[in-house]
Amino acid sequence: MFARNPSASLSAWGRSCLLSALLGLPLFASCAASEDTEPFVPAAEGASQPQGSGAVVTEDDACARLLKAANAAYDRLGCTPPSFPKCPGFLRPGGGSGCYEYFDDSVTACVSAYENAPSCRELSPCLATAQLNEQLATCERVDVGAAGAGGAPTGAGGAADGGNGALPDAGAAGMSGSPSAAGQSAGGAGG
Repeated sequence: MFARNPSASLSAWGRSCLLSALLGLPLFASCAASEDTEPFVPAAEGASQPQGSGAVVTEDDACARLLKAANAAYDRLGCTPPSFPKCPGFLRPGGGSGCYEYFDDSVTACVSAYENAPSCRELSPCLATAQLNEQLATCERVDVGAAGAGGAPTGAGGAADGGNGALPDAGAAGMSGSPSAAGQSAGGAGG
């Protein structure tokens, strides 16, 4: 059934060359220099956030304690400190509101983390865990604007403040940039 094709088989010389090449390939790859030129430096640990529960403290108290501990840690270790924002910006996320209280045990754990940092390399930010409290005097809630108008503090622009409380429609006739206004002025100029 199967016939041997003498031109398709390798000669003894071809088989020995193929065998030599396959056996020598791992030796060739191991001759390449693969030594790293830079020393290994492990990554520094990132920010931490201890869990919180129980008693809460005000944002002002938590921020003051954490900022004092961070500055003291940088001084103690002789590290170049970053330019920390003043309170409450040190504690409050960018664009955040004053609607949060912070768990005392989480703040205490962060203060301990700053106090126990053994080197500048291991000195990393610590974020205190917060709890939402919309009843705080510093809490300013922002409503989501309608039709892409953006947010405004509650009550701003309402009927009680002298505003009509309604937002103009973008496509209303006579409004700048609306197709109907552009068509009317073009039609009026041509007629």
